[in-house]
Amino acid sequence: MNRRRRIVVISVTLCVSSVAGMGTLFGAQTPSATTAHHHPLSSTYRQTSQLIAQEDYSYLEHLVDNFYHQLNVLFENNNVGLESYLITTRAELASQFENGDLTEYEHHFLAALINIQLYDIYRNSNKKRARPYFDDALYHSQTLVDLGGHFASAYSLHSSILSAIFEVHGIFKWLERYRDSRDSNTFAFEIDATNPLAWQNKGLLALFIPPLFGGSVPAAITAFEHMVQHSNAYLKLRGNMWLSIAYFKNGDTPRAIEIIQLLRTQYNNDILTYYEESYAQGKNPFR
Repeated sequence: MNRRRRIVVISVTLCVSSVAGMGTLFGAQTPSATTAHHHPLSSTYRQTSQLIAQEDYSYLEHLVDNFYHQLNVLFENNNVGLESYLITTRAELASQFENGDLTEYEHHFLAALINIQLYDIYRNSNKKRARPYFDDALYHSQTLVDLGGHFASAYSLHSSILSAIFEVHGIFKWLERYRDSRDSNTFAFEIDATNPLAWQNKGLLALFIPPLFGGSVPAAITAFEHMVQHSNAYLKLRGNMWLSIAYFKNGDTPRAIEIIQLLRTQYNNDILTYYEESYAQGKNPFR
């Protein structure tokens, strides 16, 4: 899986707040933040701890939805501010945890989510810079699942990070953790059969691993269709991008181009232009 993908990341000199519609992960109003004091999360810490103890993860789901909303806004603006947003949010996350405004579970989940996004930015352009973000993501996701609980997105996120070991450490290390990745994603499905990240992982495994290990392009198409069906905004976008790649690998280039052209009517992003140009030239944009 020595794949290369052209990721358009524009250097940012403006603040993230200059992008229309942007907020911060921690500054957005939440259902339980109506009595917030110095920070929206500080007043919800005790309540959130109780919710997790009762295995009610609605507050975490809200944070995840907010995070993907910000990514969607950034993608609509050609990813201007993406790197700055992730780095700023990563630092703010650490500060909130140190101040006691985040539970351990929240901290590890959000840290894993943010760090794997930063890894994805640098994975092709600067592998040396990307590696620490991957290591942090893996540490936090492993710690997260070790804490237990029944939050589907925690297990699907851990599965996706384990899958990236292929790129970072090679096939032998990946094979050592393949069963862990598969089992973690299976558990995510047992908790929530509609979890979009779990469907993404299932699709990626089917798309990229050899048939010997269960790889199947038609199965990948089905999985990504489920991902799109159960997603909103950013994850629906990502699901459609993966779906276009699956159709291309299945020999249906016109369908792949059609999917990307539809996305281009909704998003102004050079990555989509690159995808369409690659398909027109008979090339896979994600190698």
